[in-house]
Amino acid sequence: MMPITQSNLRTKPTAAQMLLLGLAALCGTVDLLHNFGGSSLSGMGIATIFACGGAWAMWFARPSLPNDLLKPLLPLVMFDLYACGSMLWYSPGSKGLQLLAVALAFLAVILLTARETDRNPQMAHRLQKTLLYSSAVGVLLYFFAVAKNGLDATGGIVGGRTFALYAIVIVSIGIARWRAGQIVCLLWTVVVMVAVFLSLSRTAMVASLLLFPIGIALRGDRKNIIFATIILTAGAIAFAAAVMSYKPLYDRFFGYDASMSVGGVSVNASGRTAMWNGLLDNLGNDWIFGKGIAASGNFIDDYFPDLGHPHNDYLRFYYDLGVVGLAMWLIFVGAVGTTMYKSLRRCIRTRSTDYPLHLAALLGLAAVSGSMLTDNSVDYFFVMIPLGIVIGCSLGVGRIEPPQRLAVAPASRPISPSQSIGRV
Repeated sequence: MMPITQSNLRTKPTAAQMLLLGLAALCGTVDLLHNFGGSSLSGMGIATIFACGGAWAMWFARPSLPNDLLKPLLPLVMFDLYACGSMLWYSPGSKGLQLLAVALAFLAVILLTARETDRNPQMAHRLQKTLLYSSAVGVLLYFFAVAKNGLDATGGIVGGRTFALYAIVIVSIGIARWRAGQIVCLLWTVVVMVAVFLSLSRTAMVASLLLFPIGIALRGDRKNIIFATIILTAGAIAFAAAVMSYKPLYDRFFGYDASMSVGGVSVNASGRTAMWNGLLDNLGNDWIFGKGIAASGNFIDDYFPDLGHPHNDYLRFYYDLGVVGLAMWLIFVGAVGTTMYKSLRRCIRTRSTDYPLHLAALLGLAAVSGSMLTDNSVDYFFVMIPLGIVIGCSLGVGRIEPPQRLAVAPASRPISPSQSIGRV
């Protein structure tokens, strides 16, 4: 590990850091770029290729993968290599190339962010702030789409479901920085939550609401666990009241295709159960190694063209890459989550100002992992790039013991004793 000295604390970003800041800002446009470009390659596809190529070029210019980060990231490296290798027995088409570009960009951004924040820990806080600032663009674009075309409308601007998936990472950052004493971040998180509710995205609503009690409970002491329980109970009551009293929201949960049973309650599956059963029936003997990257999306295009995606990324990985690929992804999530949790606990013990960096990463990973049960988050660069950035920030600064680093690199806005970390 490179020792931290005053010469390392650069105020002017490097080229790699400028790229990361630019990607963080670009993600605030959500899927706006999808409306530009040609029929074969949209603006969003171009942005994904740029993110993937740019991040890998910057990382290979000075490759670095410390031994202590090899263990949590190795499963993701193997997952990407296996996904690319599956093209040897299956031609993925444009959908597969898009999915591969996002997956490769996700890994590259984690590596690049970890390297740059290890060298300059202040950059981690700057990246989080950039993600929050740029989210104002996405919120304004979505509010404009709603005003123009109504709820859950694309309006040629941004889509409700896609915006909601992007927003869960922003909510994670907002909650983490609120828990570190920044009340203004809580206020902005409430604004983002309003936009999420307008989107009528059930997955994003539930995931975002659960982040509040989880973010409080992760402090680990009795006081915060009690507070988290109160927030969870009050939130559940308020959410149930909203669902039962607001017809568009009620229909999203219990109307239309109520073919899926959850705890004995019929829930709107949006036509997905037949598609999920079709994928499982068609998988056959390929369940070990899978049929090849994006095979599920191509199958759905043939038999369920109105759905477009599996709307379950775990099923997508299982169908495309078999139990081998799915296991690699799950091991990565478990390994990197454990590493970040250990860093979070260390920050709590030392009262480090890095607390929101690790909390945001844990909450973001949990929220996106939850959304993957009923959606296709891994297909979108504006979801996976922000997630990659917050994970990379946690891994980068987590390699340095807080007392050692804080002695030479104090935070730009130290938390006062009255704003102690995790204060309720």
